[in-house]
Amino acid sequence: MRQPLSFATQSFIAAIIVAAGAGFWFAREPVAAAVSSLFSGGGQEKAGGRNGGRRNARNAAVPVVTARVGRGRNDLAFAGIGTARALRHVTLYPAVSGEILKVYTRAGDRVAAGAKLIELDVRQATLAVEMAQSKLEGAKRMLSRADRLRRQNVQSQAKVQDAETLADQAEVDLKVARVALNEHTITAPFAGIVGIANIDVGDRVTTTTELVTLDDRSKLTVQFDVPEQYLPRLRRGMSIEVRTPGFADRTFAGILSGIDSRVHPTRRTVVVRAEVDNADDLLRPGMSFAVDMQLPGTPYPQIPDLALQFSQSGNFVWAVEDNKAKRVPVRIVRRDSNTVLVEGAIKPDELIVIEGV
Repeated sequence: MRQPLSFATQSFIAAIIVAAGAGFWFAREPVAAAVSSLFSGGGQEKAGGRNGGRRNARNAAVPVVTARVGRGRNDLAFAGIGTARALRHVTLYPAVSGEILKVYTRAGDRVAAGAKLIELDVRQATLAVEMAQSKLEGAKRMLSRADRLRRQNVQSQAKVQDAETLADQAEVDLKVARVALNEHTITAPFAGIVGIANIDVGDRVTTTTELVTLDDRSKLTVQFDVPEQYLPRLRRGMSIEVRTPGFADRTFAGILSGIDSRVHPTRRTVVVRAEVDNADDLLRPGMSFAVDMQLPGTPYPQIPDLALQFSQSGNFVWAVEDNKAKRVPVRIVRRDSNTVLVEGAIKPDELIVIEGV
């Protein structure tokens, strides 16, 4: 049976173990460096003692993946609903009251500017012209007689002036009668397509009676509302695209032709009009249109989304300057699928780190 060790022997062995552990603790870094040198080929030389190893590890170059800063704009795709109107459109009313004598056109007819559309009974207007013509001729005869008698010193100059006044008034009355006669014929103020007439031959109309509509459909104007925050992006001449349920498989091009001068105080929108070519005469006033428009924005640097870093102080990127990484704070303007528009102290074509930091 083995005898237990004495207390002195146990104390001696414990002291040896403590001394060995202390020696290993103070020599841990050189031992680690020797082991690292052994497995890495042992070709590097240690410099600077204990702190030199830490400094070299901290200053060693790190391989990274870089990319160039691109260019982008925060363009906005706007979609809205608008209503079409003819480029020029009018509802015709008679200038005088009377009876419909003749209707020259039918709905859908294309007419030229100045073409006759409707004619009222002109018998009374014709008689008024003839009466005014007769009065003018009589006034001219009286003026001629008064002038002849003045030259013979039979009448005064005042009588001649009175005759001249009557002649001038008769001439004005004749012009008024002729205008009234012309107003009995309703003509097209511009070239266009006639709508359905609201009257028939024999109807008696007044100055408040709607007669017929006339539309110039060579182009349509599509009117729609745009939120006020997009007003700074709007410019006349911008391109748009419109679609209508009547031609669901087609897209029609147009340009922005007008922007209202004020914002609606309750809707907070501005009225915008666009012209759409209708040379094929497929579209009609009153149609509803879905409007698509690209609103141009401000240019910004564009970076891959992998390059954007986050911290408590804000977003930043690592810019490469003299083969060194430089932290640059940025603000996100817009994030797309794989890229981000940012604002900060970086410019297009600069190198930034996207992987390996």
